[in-house]
Amino acid sequence: MAGRDFRRASAGEIFGELTRASFQGLRTEFDEDDRPLIVGVRPEGSAVTVDGMSDGTRDQLFLALRLAAIELHVQSAEPLPLVLDDLLVNFDDERATVTLHLLLELSSRVQVLFFTHHTHLVDLARRADLQGNLFVHRL
Repeated sequence: MAGRDFRRASAGEIFGELTRASFQGLRTEFDEDDRPLIVGVRPEGSAVTVDGMSDGTRDQLFLALRLAAIELHVQSAEPLPLVLDDLLVNFDDERATVTLHLLLELSSRVQVLFFTHHTHLVDLARRADLQGNLFVHRL
């Protein structure tokens, strides 16, 4: 999230970053039964419901919501470790790399533990230039 303070980013801004600008943000709408929905907003303004998103994009949406909530939490309470298990399995390499950099930024405020059994993701993390902040422990 270069050029912007992640600590002040909204879930919509984080979502836009995670999707590499495939979406520009989030908004709420109402379905036919007047229940609120969260939708992704494309750069041209069209809305995509969660059901209309790919598995990876849906995972990025929920991650954006969680990261924004974590940022709010650490502003007023003791930070807790963030434990992530195979978070990136539905992400393409570009979106996974962006996510790794966001997690690196977050790691300055909370401990981030990332578990995976996918060797490909470990290799991707090694190539992501995480400024010496990657520690791999193989079990």
